[in-house]
Amino acid sequence: MPANSRINRKLGLNQVFPDESDGFVDTALDIIAIHGLDTQSPRAWVAWKKDGDPDSGHVHWLQDRDMLPSVIPNARIFTYDWNANIDNDAAADFLFGHADALLDRLLIRRSKATQNLKPSSSPGIG
Repeated sequence: MPANSRINRKLGLNQVFPDESDGFVDTALDIIAIHGLDTQSPRAWVAWKKDGDPDSGHVHWLQDRDMLPSVIPNARIFTYDWNANIDNDAAADFLFGHADALLDRLLIRRSKATQNLKPSSSPGIG
């Protein structure tokens, strides 16, 4: 994908599979893809459908059902997009700060997921 392509970007932890609008999906594990320096999500995870052929279109290999989800179907797949710029607009935070932010967001996600698994009851009225 061309480096100058504009793609919607949302910093932080983003679930890319299964689609969150599908509601609660029972999964066995979480996969978190973290891009490297001087790149960003989702561009880091997009490739040509046919290797070497820019006319074949693009595929998001973490999100497309025929890619990673077909190999590990019982996984929730996330990306963690962070400011990995190395010169212009570089993050003021150290790597440990980014790691702490990721772990905090993951803890919140997992807490919400386990709340969906817990039975709830309401006291009877009356």
